[in-house]
Amino acid sequence: FRGKVVLVDFWASWCAPCRAANPYVQKLYKKYKTKGFEVYAVSIDVKKEQWRKAIRQDRITYTSVIENTGWNSKTAEKYFVDYLPTNFLLDKNGKIVAINIEGKELFDKVKSMVE
Repeated sequence: FRGKVVLVDFWASWCAPCRAANPYVQKLYKKYKTKGFEVYAVSIDVKKEQWRKAIRQDRITYTSVIENTGWNSKTAEKYFVDYLPTNFLLDKNGKIVAINIEGKELFDKVKSMVE
């Protein structure tokens, strides 16, 4: 993802606010993926089938990974994630420019960074 604007999004299939945000993130991804925007979703689910089912139901097409270690996720630990949803917006140089940004604020920030 070097050279791209990246949203690192920590979520889980059982997290209602996460699931509510997924369609919005998907819409944002579809709109700006050709302009250098990527989403890297990290699930802290334990059961892969629940994670896969949520991806299908929410029609997620961006990159989504699972360590299936729950709250023992090494990636979540590196980012000091202690609640869901949690996200980090990175600029094209990999610098974190926003934390827990959502809704119109996220849309506007991504738009300004890729256009």
